[in-house]
Amino acid sequence: MRYGAKMMPMFLTVYLSNNDQHFTEVPITPETLCRDVVELCKEPGETECYLAEMWRGSERAVGEGERMLDVLQHWGPQRTEVRFFLRHERAPSRDSGEGRRAERARARSCRPHSYHLPQACVRINSERLYSQ
Repeated sequence: MRYGAKMMPMFLTVYLSNNDQHFTEVPITPETLCRDVVELCKEPGETECYLAEMWRGSERAVGEGERMLDVLQHWGPQRTEVRFFLRHERAPSRDSGEGRRAERARARSCRPHSYHLPQACVRINSERLYSQ
């Protein structure tokens, strides 16, 4: 489906730091890629930034070519629990040389629609990360 007059615009909240009060709202369409969101959110001249997806204490670097509307829709009803943070550093998978396929497999295993969450996805600390 193409973005058109019948579709309400969606906005992605991106936290620009770990402070809940420092965020921006980015309009997204079915064609909006992660790299588009990063470009809109980063400071002029900043080169090493990536978008991180956080859910219940588990963090994943969103791939530059991922469509943001697809990422949100993939979460289904749990998307209200997911937060996106702009990280002002190089994405971890680039530093470690980890393959994109392995990163996606790990991210899929942490998603709420999985039948079994790996121990790495379970938040050990009882403090709530997301306060509504």
